[in-house]
Parts: sequence; C-alpha cells; structure tokens
Amino acid sequence: MVGTYRDHIEASLVLARATIRTIAVFFIALFLHATIFLYATVKADENRQEIDSYILRGIVTYQNGESIPGASIVLYCGDSLLGGWAANMDGTFARVVYADEIEFDCLRAGDLSLRVSSIGFSSTTIHITRSQLSQFFDIQLTQESIEYDAVLIIAGRNQSNVRTKQGEKLTNLTSQGAFLNNPLAAIKGPNVSRSGSALSSQIRFSGSQPDYSLNGISIGRDPTHYGMFSIIPSTALDRVSFTDLTGSASSATPTEIKLESARIFENKSTNSAVLSALEATGTIHHSTEKYFVSATLRKSVLDKLAKRINSQSKRRTIPPTNFEDILVTTGVRLSRSTNLFFDQYHTRDYLDFVETPESFNENNFEAFQHQTRRYFGLELNSVTPTASGKITLSGARTVSLYRANWEYKSNEESVNLNLNEKGWKYRLNTELDLLFGEYQVKLGTFGQLRHYPTVSLQQQNWNFNPPQATSDNPNPYQLALNILYGDLNFADRGYDMALFGEVTREWKDWRASAGLRIQQNDYQAKSDDQLIRISLGRRIGTTSEFSFSAGTYAESPISDILQPFQILVRKNIADLQSIKTDMAKLSYNYDDRNNTQANVEVFTKTISDLPTLTPSFSQFEFNNIEFNIITEIEMKSKGEQTFAGLSVSYDRTRALPGVFGERADFRFGYSFTKVRSQNGDILSHYSEDSPHKFESGFDLRAGRGWKLGAEFNVRSGYRYTTPLDLRDFTLSDLYAIYSGQAQEYLVANENALRFPAHVSLNFSFSKKMGKTEIFGNIHNVLNRANPIISANNGFIYDNGIFPNVGVRVRF
Repeated sequence: MVGTYRDHIEASLVLARATIRTIAVFFIALFLHATIFLYATVKADENRQEIDSYILRGIVTYQNGESIPGASIVLYCGDSLLGGWAANMDGTFARVVYADEIEFDCLRAGDLSLRVSSIGFSSTTIHITRSQLSQFFDIQLTQESIEYDAVLIIAGRNQSNVRTKQGEKLTNLTSQGAFLNNPLAAIKGPNVSRSGSALSSQIRFSGSQPDYSLNGISIGRDPTHYGMFSIIPSTALDRVSFTDLTGSASSATPTEIKLESARIFENKSTNSAVLSALEATGTIHHSTEKYFVSATLRKSVLDKLAKRINSQSKRRTIPPTNFEDILVTTGVRLSRSTNLFFDQYHTRDYLDFVETPESFNENNFEAFQHQTRRYFGLELNSVTPTASGKITLSGARTVSLYRANWEYKSNEESVNLNLNEKGWKYRLNTELDLLFGEYQVKLGTFGQLRHYPTVSLQQQNWNFNPPQATSDNPNPYQLALNILYGDLNFADRGYDMALFGEVTREWKDWRASAGLRIQQNDYQAKSDDQLIRISLGRRIGTTSEFSFSAGTYAESPISDILQPFQILVRKNIADLQSIKTDMAKLSYNYDDRNNTQANVEVFTKTISDLPTLTPSFSQFEFNNIEFNIITEIEMKSKGEQTFAGLSVSYDRTRALPGVFGERADFRFGYSFTKVRSQNGDILSHYSEDSPHKFESGFDLRAGRGWKLGAEFNVRSGYRYTTPLDLRDFTLSDLYAIYSGQAQEYLVANENALRFPAHVSLNFSFSKKMGKTEIFGNIHNVLNRANPIISANNGFIYDNGIFPNVGVRVRF
C-alpha cells in the first residue's frame, strides 16, 4: 500500500510538472508573438531595399478590397520571364528579386513589369521603376465572366489539386453529384475515396480521415450520418478546399477540408431558393462596404417522399435520413485591414429505422439516431504589409444519441446499443504570419476545453463497429465483451493544447519550409508529442512544379462514440499512446492556366500505435459447463497500417475543338494503393483496402443554356469479414476460441474477402432560363448491385438507380 501511494504521489508530481511546463511554454509563445509583431511593425517603416536584392510586396484584391487567394504574379523584363509565383491565401505576396537578375538597361528603359492574373478576373500589368521596387503594391483586378465551369486551381505548394468553386461555380459543379446541393461532391480525384457508399460525404484522402472546418470553426470528422449527406449546402458556401498529406506545422492532421461561406463587403443583395427531391434550401445575402449578413436554411424532403411512396425492394440499402440545418454569418469591416466575423451554425440529423419480421429473417430490428450540433465562432483578423494575424474563439455543443435493438425470437440474447454523449467544446486559436525579408514566419497556438458531463456507452451483443463498416457481424469474443465492457458511464472534462512555428524561405524558383508542432492532452499518461514538418518545392517556368513534403502527426485514439471499439478505448485510455502518422509525398503539377492541368503523385504513409483488442488468454478458467473471466480484455497500442500509392490525373477544358468547338471538358484519373495492416505480430487486412480506382468525366456546354455531363467510376471492392464459424477452426473444444492460437487465426482471417468491383455510371444536366435553373442527374444508371456491407444475414447494397431533379431560382 505504501508503494502504491508513493507511486500515485510521484505520478501526480510528474503530471503537475508537465502541466506547469506546458503553461509556461504557452505564455512564452504568446510573449514572442507580441514581441515579434511589434518588431515587425517598427521594421516596416525602415528602408527595405538591400544592397544586393529587392523585395516586391503587395496584395491582390478586387472591387472594394476583397483579397484574391492564389493569384498568379509574373515578373518580366520586356518579354523575358524573370520569375513567377502565387499570392498567399490572404492575397498577399512577397518575393525577393536579386540585383543580378535585373538588367540595368531594363530598369532604365522602364521595361520591368508585373503581370497579375487570376481565373475569373481580367489580368493587369504594372510597370515598375527603380524607385518603386521597395514600395507596397495594392493591385486590383476586375471580375469578368467565363463560360466554363470546371477549373483546376493549385492553391499552394502544400495543397493538392482540387476543383475549387467560388459562389455560383461551386454550385454548378456540385449539381453533377447524386445529391444536388452537396459541396463535397466538388472534391474529386484519384486519391479521393469515400467510406461505404459512393454517395458518401465521408471522404478519405490517401487513406486518411480529414478534419472539417467551417470558416475556421472545427466541425469534427465525418460530420454526416452514415456518410450520405453533407451537413452544409453548397448555396451557403463560397469556397471548398482541402489539403492532402501536407507538410505544414499549422495542420493538426494530415488532411483537412475547409468550408468557407461568402464574406463579401460590397453593395449587393442576393437571394436564392433550391427545391429538389432531396431537400429544400433558402439563402439570403445582404451586404454593404461596411458589413454583411448571410443566412441559409435547409430541410430534408427525401425522407417524406420515401414514406409516401413506400416502395419495396429485395435489395437492402441504407434508408434516407431526416435533417435540417441553419447557417448565419455576419461580418463588420472595422478598418481597411481589420475585419470582425461572427458565425452560427445549427444542424439536426435524425433517423428512425424499423425492419419488420417479414423482411428481416423473422427478427425485429429497430435503429434510432439523433444528432444535434450547434457551433459559434468569433474571428478577428488583420493584415498589414509585413504581418497578418487572426484570433478565433469558437464553441461547439453536441448531443449524440444512438439506439439499436435486435430482438431474437430463437435466442435469449438480443442486441442492445445505447450510446449517449452530451457536452461542449471551447476553442481558442491564434495565428500570426510575419515577413522578414525573404523569410516568412508563421506562429500559432491552439487551446481546447472539453466539458461533457454525460457520456453513457452501453453495448450488448453489438460488434463495436459503426453502421457503415464493411462488416456488420458479431465479434467472436462478444460474451466476454458484454461482461467486461457492456456499460460505461463517465464525465469527460479536460484540455488539449498545441503550439506551432514554421519558417519558409523563397529564392528564385525554390521554396522551402520547416516547422515544429508541440501537442499535449490530458487523455493519456504520455500526452506530449513533438512533431516535425518539412516541404520543398521547385517551380519550372510558369506551368510546372515539383514538390516534396514530409511530416509526423499525432492524435488521440478517442474519437466519435460510433467509431470502432470506443467503449474499450475510453476504458483503457491511460494505457494507450497517441496514434502516430508518418508521411512523405512527392508530386508533379502541370497547369497552363488555360486548358490543361495534370498531376502525378507518389506517397507513403504509416499509421502506428493503433488501439487493438488484446485478450489475455492465460487468465481464463474453463470447465465443462462454464468459464469465468478473471482479468480484463485490454486495448493496446499495437496496430499498424502502411500505405504506399501512386495517382495520376488529367483535366482538359475545350478538349475536342474539332467536334464540339470549345464547349467540351474531359477529365480522368487513376490511382493504385497498397495497404499492409498488422495487429501486433499478426498480419491482417485493412477493411477499406481498395488498390485500384479509375474515374472519368465528360462535360458539354450544348448551347442555349444547356449543360450535359457524364461520369464513369470504377474501384476495387472493399474487404470484409464473414461470420467465422468455430467449425472453421481445427480445435474441437468449443472454448478453444479463447486461446492465443485461435486469436491468431481470427486476426489473420479478418477482412480476408473482397467485395466485387464497385461500378457506377452517372448522368447530369442543367438548363438556365434567366434567373431560373433546372438541374438533375441519374446516379448508377446501370442499376448495378454494389455490396458495401456484409451483415450476419447477407449483403447490404449501395443505392441502386437514383434519379434526382430540382430547380434553383435567384432573385
């Protein structure tokens, strides 16, 4: 007892020291923020011209000062190209130009010029004299209309190619998806896959699960029920972007999806309404040069239609849900360089699903799901010629309720799933970007407080996997799991913290960055993680670029309560380590800023310290009638997954000028991914292992407002596990399954089978008539049966032929 008490005292002292150290580092970082910011402000007034180099600084805006991220900036001496680069995400740019690169005759003759352009804007040329080389350029572009919709934008050296749309263009592209107002339909590419259904919004990038954010507010991971619907309509958004296997220290995870609503300060009022077979959406926007207000309300329709139609099918599929969401965002321009934004987002997702005994193998199954989320965010940002800063305060209120009951008529055991989680998360983020000559410095902090007074997890005879998992079968150790982990109730209160810093240097056509991120949480006994990120890029001319990025990431094994084995993870969290991700990516991008975009990418990634189910078989006692469990089945950080892959994509606008003039666009992509999964010393298979993926699309502007589109997608089927019969095992004793030998057999045969290839052919159309647009599509035209879940009593299939039509009105 004395030793145990002393161990507790020592552990408490270690934790106290770590906490004090972290708080001290936090305040030191804030002090450095303030000191460096003041230093940068003083230096901004000094002469920036150096003896052997000049610094070109500026910002690219349009209309009343709204920035243009990623604008192309090219420096010329007459017609000779001296170099080119892209503006940052806030529209600012800074470039060091060495004296030996600029001919004296060029300066004397006034032939030095900057040519600035961006898709959707008229380009402009600025002639530069010697005295102007050190001044700050405020460059304004004028918007112009463009006829084509599909545009590929390379938004930075650490960002992957993504079809990014602003305003109406984003909405047009999403209408090609099966769900007409889903902004995540705009994210396509050979390295992009979807968990479960092809209609899923639960996206995976190179096998990684992304974090979602709305205007900088974290809205979690997979923020959709069963992956079928996106919780934010595209009519409420202005931009959708993602980073994939980035090397930036500001990223907490390898991949992120960023959703941004329109933040426009101009004298303008726009309203729109969308009605389709899935949903009804209304959006209003009013703005002046000083403030703006936007609001969007969406309500589901499909669930009402499904009940009225009451269609019967022999093919079991996932039912529709009942959802609604409200987004309100406001902004105030405090000065030309300082803005204040306030966002509110409320969403509700509800499912009530009952299968009668006649349709479910003489068993009655009932599922209930209800999620309510409320988000708010307050953001203050400011931009100066040498620095930009942002402070964000946000909160999230979550209520998650899940029920599932399956009453067996021929068995005393019944399925009983009852998961509840209610509480708040509060976050404070700060970020500061500084410019010191040819160096760019980024510093930031992250702090989060969790307050979940109610976490109640009950799982009896449930397989511990989420509903969209590829295998929905009983766990072999279900009886033991029921006894040990069938009921868990606790309150989750604590904190998470992070500090990061990054230095980037640009010279000529090269760009390099290195960063450090330090994270800490109070979940685990070992909660400190030091993470390193690096990236290197080389631009070739104005159309091509090679880039390399690498880094390490760490995250807590605690996730959404529906994720696999969460009741066991939370029970054993003090003995688990952070899940580590080590990644490296090499890519080549080609973009002629006109018709052709291409990308080739190879990557490798290892996810280690995954929590795995680890029985201790030596502690089991057996006799002829019953057995007693005298120790717990544990979760240990022993799992590992290794990914290696190649992806190729090609996009061509105005693809067939001889046949369709300049009205046709074409795209295709292919990816190959090899996954190796390991549970301790035992090799197994990864459930979402899909080595081959091919996608293609063709869009045609047919004239008179008509647009037609087609997509053909094929991927390897995911892996799944069938119910393992004890007769498959060589031992005759029924209780022999509780042995190390049986565990090795079960793990080695997990996900040993693969579904057939998943194939879909989709058509889409739209017709504009003034401010009214009719649009629609047909998903899975071939009505192919694509199994996505292997249940105990047969397959559950992806949606069959799925027609959808709607109308959009602007006023």
